[in-house]
Amino acid sequence: MDSKLTIRMKNLQDENRDNDQARHHKKGRLGFSIYHVSSYKNQRSFSCESSIEKDYALRLEHNRNVIGYMCQPETFNFIILGKKTTYTPDFLVHYADNSSIYVDTKPDVWTDDEEMVDRLHEIKINLNDIGKKLIIVPESKIRQEPLLTNIQMLYQGMHLCNDEAFTVLKNTILQLGNNCTVKDLRVIADGPSELAIRKALFLGNPKHISQEIINEHTIVELPSEYF
Repeated sequence: MDSKLTIRMKNLQDENRDNDQARHHKKGRLGFSIYHVSSYKNQRSFSCESSIEKDYALRLEHNRNVIGYMCQPETFNFIILGKKTTYTPDFLVHYADNSSIYVDTKPDVWTDDEEMVDRLHEIKINLNDIGKKLIIVPESKIRQEPLLTNIQMLYQGMHLCNDEAFTVLKNTILQLGNNCTVKDLRVIADGPSELAIRKALFLGNPKHISQEIINEHTIVELPSEYF
């Protein structure tokens, strides 16, 4: 990609980032903790307040049942445990079956905080009363290995694989069969690019990147909708 175009795209993303996020980032004891995410699925950038949120965003990018999502989508005003409370979920996730769910990501130790458990229980009830659903996703469910490490590695440069390169990859898979390995694709002269192979692994059957770190024997299997 042309370097000037890359700079212009980055500037545009920076201007659009966070404009529709409901919660302003808070400054902690050590300053601001902000993690930027460039979303391939949403075609925009946004920022998260924790590394857990960032990792969950990558899991959403990889989940083929998710068609889109928003980080810090809106703020609600409730009476929680007898006090006026504002609450902003971490995510609003939209699924292919037209359902939408609010998500709060938490470290695994959150259940040790009785006040937090009670607060979130009351928030769930309040949201349910207005026809909305909230789920809590713990860190251990987000950071499943080796899946997360593989997703993080494959997601880098996803936007750099153009349609032409991905078409070469798909045609090669059609020739070899939809259970070829990374090695099978790499040894072909003038075959698919490394970026295209990585994109196919990211978009492909998740079982092939869930059991071990990606290697030359990993199977590349794209779902039928890509052909």
